[in-house]
Amino acid sequence: MAGQTNGLRWQYKFLALLTAGLIASGLLLLILSEFHEEITQPLLSTLDQRAMSGVHAWTAPGLTRVMLICAFIGGWRFVTTMVALLVVVMLLRRAERDAGVLALSVAGSAVLNVGLKLFFHRTRPTVAWALAHELSFSFPSGHAVAAFCFYATMACLLARERRGSTRTILIVLAVGIIFGVGVSRVYLGVHYPSDIAAGYLVGVLWVSYVMLA
Repeated sequence: MAGQTNGLRWQYKFLALLTAGLIASGLLLLILSEFHEEITQPLLSTLDQRAMSGVHAWTAPGLTRVMLICAFIGGWRFVTTMVALLVVVMLLRRAERDAGVLALSVAGSAVLNVGLKLFFHRTRPTVAWALAHELSFSFPSGHAVAAFCFYATMACLLARERRGSTRTILIVLAVGIIFGVGVSRVYLGVHYPSDIAAGYLVGVLWVSYVMLA
């Protein structure tokens, strides 16, 4: 009898989470649709272009190397490799819940990113000074989504049982990396600033949902 009751409770919890996820996905799509519509207006489109030109004005050999490193540590190849290694370590340490949270956060963000890119199909910036080239769609930035979901989730998991000063350092470090990854994509000429902002928005909403769930 107790087993049946527990089974029903888990079914209800699963259905509640599934329903909440569907609602959250719908809200995310609605918010991004409004955001995408606004940034395609002439005024905001011009601001996007000016912001890219402003970031390009910083170009210097040393800074370019830093930006390439930032882009690398925010890319899906690096992030998925790190997640796979960390999940194995967590499982060996019997931290199954943390492993599940990290895996769900990053894997779910990858699915969201692909789906949203295909839905909005915004083309990449076309600037003569681009220092890198990408073939996929531009909106939202996959690097911004991946970096936010990976580093923010890790910061939350590591800071959970740490003291105030250590927690602050972890959060500042995560924010710094996430910001650096976003700037690097604009600096390299492969994303509009609005793509980065949208990627951060996706990351905030998805990580918040995963952590609450």
